[in-house]
Amino acid sequence: MNKNFSNYRLTFDSLLNVSSIGESGRRSLIALKEELESDKFEFLRELKRRFGTGIEICVTGGAVRDAVMGVPPKDIDLIMAFSGFGSHEEAQTAFEAFFGVREYKKAATGALKSDEWHIYSKRWGKLVLAGEKFGVYKLYLKGHDEIIDIAFPRTETAVSGDLRGGRNAFDVQSNALLPIEDDLARRDFTFNSMCLAVDYDLKSRNMARPPAALTFIDLFSGLADCLENKIIRTTGAPEVTFGDDLSRIFRAVRFSCRFGFNIEETAWSAISSLAGDINKKNLDGKFVLKRETLSAEVLKSFCIDPLKAFDLMTRPLTGKTACASCLLELIFPDLFNEIRFSGPDKSYILPKNGGRKWYDDIFGSEIPDGDELASSRAIKICALERVRRMFELARDYAIKLSADEIFAILFHDAGETKKLERAQPQKKRCVYDNSHLISSMIWTRSFSNLKMCSLPAGNEKFAVNKNEVVRLIQGIYSIYPRLGDNFDRSHIHGHEHEVKNINFITRILKNAANDSLLKILRLDAHASDTVSETTRVRAGNLIEFARIWFDRVEKMEKAAASVTAPGNITGAGIKFSSVFSTKIISGTFMIREGPVYSEFERIAYAAFIVYLHGVIRRKNLLDAAADEASGSVCVSPRVHFDANDAKKYIFYELVVYSPFRKELEALITPGLISFLAEGECGSSESRRVKDSDDARRELLYVIERSAYYGYTGLPFSGLPSKGKRPRWNAPAPTEKRGAVFTKNFMDMMIDDPLGLMEVIERHFTPPDARRKRGGGFFDVVLPGLTAMIGVEQPAKYHSEGDVWEHTKKCVRHATRIVAERNLNESDRAALIMAALFHDAGKPAARSIGDKGQICFYGHEELSAKEFEKFAAAFDLHSAAGTSFTVNFVRARRAIRDHSTAAQKAGSLKDASKAALAGVIDIFPEGSRDVSYYLYLCDSAATICESGVSKAEECRAQMAILEKLLAAIDVYNARGISLDGLLKNEELCMMSKDKTSKAENLSLLDACVEFLEDRGLIGFSKENTAAFAVWAAQKSGRREFAARYIQKKAGLADIAFEALAKTGSPGDGVIEKQLRSQARKLAAAFIQEYDLSSCIAENENKVLFDANQAREHFMQWLKNSAGL
Repeated sequence: MNKNFSNYRLTFDSLLNVSSIGESGRRSLIALKEELESDKFEFLRELKRRFGTGIEICVTGGAVRDAVMGVPPKDIDLIMAFSGFGSHEEAQTAFEAFFGVREYKKAATGALKSDEWHIYSKRWGKLVLAGEKFGVYKLYLKGHDEIIDIAFPRTETAVSGDLRGGRNAFDVQSNALLPIEDDLARRDFTFNSMCLAVDYDLKSRNMARPPAALTFIDLFSGLADCLENKIIRTTGAPEVTFGDDLSRIFRAVRFSCRFGFNIEETAWSAISSLAGDINKKNLDGKFVLKRETLSAEVLKSFCIDPLKAFDLMTRPLTGKTACASCLLELIFPDLFNEIRFSGPDKSYILPKNGGRKWYDDIFGSEIPDGDELASSRAIKICALERVRRMFELARDYAIKLSADEIFAILFHDAGETKKLERAQPQKKRCVYDNSHLISSMIWTRSFSNLKMCSLPAGNEKFAVNKNEVVRLIQGIYSIYPRLGDNFDRSHIHGHEHEVKNINFITRILKNAANDSLLKILRLDAHASDTVSETTRVRAGNLIEFARIWFDRVEKMEKAAASVTAPGNITGAGIKFSSVFSTKIISGTFMIREGPVYSEFERIAYAAFIVYLHGVIRRKNLLDAAADEASGSVCVSPRVHFDANDAKKYIFYELVVYSPFRKELEALITPGLISFLAEGECGSSESRRVKDSDDARRELLYVIERSAYYGYTGLPFSGLPSKGKRPRWNAPAPTEKRGAVFTKNFMDMMIDDPLGLMEVIERHFTPPDARRKRGGGFFDVVLPGLTAMIGVEQPAKYHSEGDVWEHTKKCVRHATRIVAERNLNESDRAALIMAALFHDAGKPAARSIGDKGQICFYGHEELSAKEFEKFAAAFDLHSAAGTSFTVNFVRARRAIRDHSTAAQKAGSLKDASKAALAGVIDIFPEGSRDVSYYLYLCDSAATICESGVSKAEECRAQMAILEKLLAAIDVYNARGISLDGLLKNEELCMMSKDKTSKAENLSLLDACVEFLEDRGLIGFSKENTAAFAVWAAQKSGRREFAARYIQKKAGLADIAFEALAKTGSPGDGVIEKQLRSQARKLAAAFIQEYDLSSCIAENENKVLFDANQAREHFMQWLKNSAGL
């Protein structure tokens, strides 16, 4: 290579006088020069002082290119070439020595890491070697939030073979002794090979900021290419430039989109011949051009200028070696050709439920013939022409498109194929049914194939959201069928149409008036030839209606900001979503889709708006009244936004005044009427309703009550009288209904739970039917029970069947235990309720583990919550009284702890004190504990894989458990328990530590022994004092009395007061030390103290005298401790 480049150098003044450089370019160049003369680049001046002519400093890359084009440069990259050194290593060492000495990081072992180091200069900042191979340093300038890249010149030699073409497939060698020109020659395009050599006039050291002398170097006429020719040209042969790094093809496209340059014809010919290598793979089966790199370049190009990028990507590839029509076909072949979904690609088929059958029914498994493929390609080409018109309209309307919007436009018609075509002769067009689903599938497959989810670092702002694009593709197709006469100018503001339109736009437009769907609708309606003029007008009306409506909502929310909610919550939290959750309300009635679901949302939203308007109106009226009142002391009452009131208003509108009430009435079947009117549950005559009409009203009320609690979480107090709309502050009716059903239900649940489960099964609605027409009566009233039907369990642990079948077996064993053990009414009620609900949380907790196993983590707590919801929805605490509340607490504890009980009982090996300590918390009531009964039922109902029940497998452990429960029964018979002991303040004084269960059990044994000797039951203060005296006199029980005397007399506090006189208890550390020392003194005194000396007789009772113990202790402190 010729090293004489003197003809390609211009002084800075000569550069400013080049005619092709505009005024903005001159300003940018002057600003760049001034920045190089600023304090920020003082280190460059010092480098020149240190090395003189032995260093050449150049500003390269995009900074120079942007400056000559009039764009202020963002980052300044430097290259430094040295001369006068013997080797590259010597020059590199001298460069690093200018900043300081390497500081290596230490490994965990203390050894130094040779590859992790930095140089810290107090004057310049931190220098880090970012790449030894590339010779690139990063300088974190002190006092500036800027990182400057400094590099040595380097050469790049492309590797040969199957790896050629990758972005990193180069043999790179950095060499500080190479001339700058050699580094410029390796660059891709001519306008990127320009640089500015920086020198400083350092003759006068008195000058604070010596001026920078800049020299412009342009080896390949890059200045003319970017300012005059406006073309993209490679520095070397195009076949070599693009062949060495295939990503340069798309860099050329990106620069063309950014600057508006044309790609030189010879360069385009090289691109055409090499384009097929874009999808080339190496011997390892990996793409030579990484998909992540390709995705980043494509995204950047489309985000910069969608129309220009589309035109370049669809520009025909010339030459005989071209393997596709254009670059876009190589990147996204699904946009041009019908490629069926088979094998692993079937995972992309939508919808997920039943989608594969739908796809196979339409497309079959046969490979399409040539004519069908050709027809599909022609249809897709037409779709791409509409895409181009949409990009063109976006440019004409100055609509800025995001990455999500660009790719939604690009793919929204990609699913149109010959197989989906349906002719409409009257309208002279063809439609493609369900093509939006195929378009979404094509997009998700393309997104996955190009690995768009893992872009290289630094490209995050160009990322595209896969799910958002799917929403836009499917949303645009859901809008057109809704553009009926309700969006005609004459109808759009009518009340009925307005409410319907509000419901539609608020549901489909996720981002209100700024939703991307409105942009795409506007472009698609004008770009498509098959859209009628009426539809275009209606689309425009929809966009205008959405803008006006959301402006109204915004003003209303601003007005609501002056309204407060309880707890000083501002109007920012007063939104529709704060009181209405689609998941909650649809889950309450088991409706997921269909017209009823849409009507549900519409009525709820309209009711919310009416309520909020009412709150604002009342506040404004009260404020106006306060302003008119004489005197400044009159303040208007505060008007609150109450979420519960809003929910109540919405619920009334939904259930009382909407067509949905007919849906609720339809849940009441003749079989349910017989449940009340004919005494199906075996209830007495007094608990039957008079006739079927009364039964219908009763059941309807039960549905309303359960739905209200499911929606609001509040007890239901009735609906207003029919024909009278509820005022915002109207008192709720006090009439209590549903009592007959509640009593019959509770009687049947306790007396015949299996019969109740059969009734629930008969009225059960399968899940598939729920999504469209809602659930059945018991799905609304008892969702916690019906949800268990059909929930699969792992056969390894539950071969008896699903959760419902297991629950039936558990309930059957519960009824057997009730009969065999002759349980009283309280135990029977608690056990039956616990057996019914103990697995009610499994449907919500069900998940699939890492190994594909079915898991129910945390179902116990969820089951307890379902039981709580049942009791609250039925208002059982007030309806059934205190007896139910007692049973409820016991049943809830058994439900919550049933898995823990099974684990602890199953791990028993002996009946030791340690084992007793492990189970006494779980079964505090001993052999009559509801948790124990539930454990027996659950174990007997659980059939293992071997066909043996869990109860038979754990027979030995159950025998041990019975012995332990018998011991607990002894404690309970004497009126004491571990829980009671820890709550008894007097007994706790005898305990060493509340958490030491083994020690506390020893104390329990001593209590039982004392009570049996005296024939006493329970512990009063007198009994506790007597127990302390007994323990002091009883061999082996002295420690309990010693702790009691020590704590009762407050000996540690007395010792602390004595010690505090010698120290400074104000200091936290010293106080802690003194208290520790005081406790040791009290313990030492008790060890040698005769406990019987403080036992006194008072009113014929032998009690403990605390005052006497204190006097003895104070005397002991004086004599023994010198205090």
